[in-house]
Amino acid sequence: MGVEGKRIAFVLTGDYEDIKDELIGTIKSLIELDAKVYLIISELLQDKDTKIERIANKSLLSIVDGERLIVNPEEFSLQDSFDIIVVASCNENIIFKVANNIVDDLVSTMVKNQLVNQCPVVLAIKNDNKLEDNSKDIGTLLNSKNIYLLPFGQNNTIGSLVVRTDLLLETIEYGVEGRQLKPVYIEYKGI
Repeated sequence: MGVEGKRIAFVLTGDYEDIKDELIGTIKSLIELDAKVYLIISELLQDKDTKIERIANKSLLSIVDGERLIVNPEEFSLQDSFDIIVVASCNENIIFKVANNIVDDLVSTMVKNQLVNQCPVVLAIKNDNKLEDNSKDIGTLLNSKNIYLLPFGQNNTIGSLVVRTDLLLETIEYGVEGRQLKPVYIEYKGI
């Protein structure tokens, strides 16, 4: 099936900085594969840094025309659904909201809208706490239709969850096809 011609939205949250370089590489790859990429900047991130050029990275904005990379589109409405959305990074708060059907901000509203329209969502989990702090909610997400998790592992030094950003493009391709890239929980080796 592939991603050619697909409308892919990246919802950037306040924690996106941790995986920014990998996100930019994946977005460039998607654009090269002729996907139409949308960057949606969460309210929290807009409050932290209002310079969209800095958020989206000037080098990324300069490599494409406005047809294939659209940042916070004016015509965008919360009722729009995309072929797939990627929430990066998905912290404990977002995990809890999505797992428990709480809709009270841009990110949770976009995820809910995608799921209501039976469209896929990829979550790139970032958890500074130990796995057991969110294991119930992560289990709920794993059993939810149209939610796909970027494979992750547990950092043995501090116990936080760390996503395998090198698998983001593959996870998106699987998600577009309605499949989860497996295994989801993998050994973390500092990648």
